[in-house]
Amino acid sequence: MPKATNFYAMHIHENGDCTIPFDKVGEHYTRDKEQHPQHTGDLVPLMGNQGYAWTVFYDKRVTIPEIKGRSVIIHAMPDDFMTQPSGNAGGKIGCGIIR
Repeated sequence: MPKATNFYAMHIHENGDCTIPFDKVGEHYTRDKEQHPQHTGDLVPLMGNQGYAWTVFYDKRVTIPEIKGRSVIIHAMPDDFMTQPSGNAGGKIGCGIIR
């Protein structure tokens, strides 16, 4: 059976430790202690299609040296952009370290 097409939340988290079950990544990265969805690490939604996803975006809020070594997390559900502290985005289903 083909996998569903859906939107997923994507956030930069504080720590670059992708040890499964991704519980060591910390909170959403934010330099100014803003609330969600104003965290520095709150990114655009990711659209998946049958198990694949690709995105590109421009974000002038961060620099590469600032986020290098942190993690980017894909969450199981889309971000609702309201619920604190992380947009009710569900569990962490993917993790990568920014290099």
